[in-house]
Amino acid sequence: MIEKKKDPKLPDLELPELAATIDRLEQATLPAASTVPVPVKLKTAIEKLETYLDVDPSQVPSELAAEVLSYYSRGKLIALEAIGGDGYVISYLDEIGRKLILKIARPKKVGWEMPAKAGIIKSFSESGQKIKTISIARERFRDGCAIQLSLNKELVAAGIQEFVIPGVFFFSETPTLHLVMEYVPGIPFLRWIKESKNIIASLRLFCVLLRAVAFIHKFGIVHRDLKPENLITTGKVVGVIDFNTARRQERNLTISGTAVGSKTHAAPEQMEDAKNATEVSDIFSLGMLFLEVVLAEAAPRPLNLNLLCEEDKAQYVADLETK
Repeated sequence: MIEKKKDPKLPDLELPELAATIDRLEQATLPAASTVPVPVKLKTAIEKLETYLDVDPSQVPSELAAEVLSYYSRGKLIALEAIGGDGYVISYLDEIGRKLILKIARPKKVGWEMPAKAGIIKSFSESGQKIKTISIARERFRDGCAIQLSLNKELVAAGIQEFVIPGVFFFSETPTLHLVMEYVPGIPFLRWIKESKNIIASLRLFCVLLRAVAFIHKFGIVHRDLKPENLITTGKVVGVIDFNTARRQERNLTISGTAVGSKTHAAPEQMEDAKNATEVSDIFSLGMLFLEVVLAEAAPRPLNLNLLCEEDKAQYVADLETK
């Protein structure tokens, strides 16, 4: 009888190992670590960014984005790429000319700093629910960072070039929780599909995406947020980004009964309780993406209207009636 070969697992990279792995990054690109409180001016600048959540990032004053960047790097601002969700994404040139991405976790989600009573998550009592929520959000950000770093190392070792998982260069909790990673060239997946107007090329690109997700699943990782905004492409190479909601099957940093991911692409069981998410949930998201490839536009969704609040449900029905 042939013994079934087990899928490999990613090494469980905790922060000390992660810090050791990223020593190759030139330290001049970021200020030295410090235990001082979050600067008041940085808090003010980030709070101003929060007022632009529903605005196109290109409409945010570049001076504001540059001011925020200055607290994390002495690099030169390129653009504020995204704002909202789990964080703020800024592209910039470091001091030796590399194009990098700074992702700052939203303090609204993870707090300005680790709660004083934080410790082993299992030890939290019901009365410490807020501390527990913040701490789990911070641990999920850290774990997503480690997952992304590990997958990138496996991808490079395998010599695969048709899809990209950006490497992580730096992770720190000072001045606030953030990471620095590789810049992935290209444009959002759905935008490329719309602009190419080539169904054959689009289907080939989707096949590359299938192989990328299969690679991620091979290591027991569920992405949990596959959507066009988290897929960058040049038309030949697909970049899978944003592993903040990703989880290892053996490590679950999710509070029971909470939804994780985007309601536009997430599977129903994931929106009802993200702890139920498996590789099958990612396949549901791929199905939504495939529909968008075929239609060359955002797919009608969600399939389960019960997951919407009344206001969103009414808007969804109204949008269908206008098509």
